[in-house]
Amino acid sequence: MKRIPMLLLPYERAKHLSKRFRERATKMLETFPSLALSLTQSRTGFEPREYMSVAIFGAVFNFLLFTPLVLFVLLMVLQTITFDIILLSLLVGGGIGLVSFLFVVKYPSVQVSRRERETEKKILFVLRDLLIKLKSGISLYDAIVGIAKSDYGIISEEFEITSKEMSAGIPQVEALERMALRNPSENLRRVIWQLGNAIRAGADVTNTITAIVDDLGQEQRVKIKNFGAELNPLAMVYMMMTIIMPTMGITFLIVLSSFASFPIDETIFYIILLMLLMFQVMFIGMVRSRREEIIV
Repeated sequence: MKRIPMLLLPYERAKHLSKRFRERATKMLETFPSLALSLTQSRTGFEPREYMSVAIFGAVFNFLLFTPLVLFVLLMVLQTITFDIILLSLLVGGGIGLVSFLFVVKYPSVQVSRRERETEKKILFVLRDLLIKLKSGISLYDAIVGIAKSDYGIISEEFEITSKEMSAGIPQVEALERMALRNPSENLRRVIWQLGNAIRAGADVTNTITAIVDDLGQEQRVKIKNFGAELNPLAMVYMMMTIIMPTMGITFLIVLSSFASFPIDETIFYIILLMLLMFQVMFIGMVRSRREEIIV
């Protein structure tokens, strides 16, 4: 993540220029206690105080950049300068600086959410693969190495780190606990904790994973049913807004034009078409946001 949105300078350059804000960043971290965990789980490699100082520098930089820019534009348009214009420029510049600060601070959380969604998509495939390997007589370490070498995206990356830690002499339980702490997926953390508890207790790991796979599969089947139930009223709304209301509205306009001499030209139909297109785009976005990332 070398380039952060709303941070106009490259991160390395901003880090070099933000050293004077380190003390302020230490105090600001108390206001955003979750930033350190978000940076760890997003795998950005940034140190919390360093990242916070960059966020503060970005806010100051944007304020100093956009305040005179807005003032210049207002002067060019209004051809005069007053206290209200200066105040408006300061407010706009300050608003942009504040928004950029909040966005940079929250950006690791956005990355964490993305990693969590990608992990949830493939977690069942990974567990089933792991279960097959263990049932075929492969040791847990070799099974973890096999997952690390497979194409499971972020999960394979996490298992690769864990396998390297085990190879370096870190106990299996401790390496698994580290993976649970640095991973944002709740389901994967639950799997790792249960797996670690089974290893500590000397229980059969295969039975533990089998139970976890059955539970996750059942949860996702419930999510599928709930999502299917939500589609029925959404489909009704879609039919009302894209078929029934436009048809009745056009019919009403035609009748109105014949009785009240209300002219109807092509512009009205283009406006209706544009509104229908905008609604369909928003509807698709709403459905996608409600859809659970479920693969069984």
